[in-house]
Amino acid sequence: MIDFSFTEEQQLFQKATREWAQKWLPLEAVRVMDKTGQPPKGLFKAMGDQGLIIMTAPEAHGGIGADWITACLPLRN
Repeated sequence: MIDFSFTEEQQLFQKATREWAQKWLPLEAVRVMDKTGQPPKGLFKAMGDQGLIIMTAPEAHGGIGADWITACLPLRN
């Protein structure tokens, strides 16, 4: 039988990413972004600092070397 559960590392990454998003993207900030088309100031830098922009790229190239399952975890509810 195939085990589809996430690894402990993936679960920790998802938790950390969710906490980061709650700080940087509260509902009101998302509403403003939807209306104006402008992200909150510093968002993309913060995403880069968190390693969320090119996650699957090797660390030597600015990514975090994540596998595709881990890269998709922030999209999962």
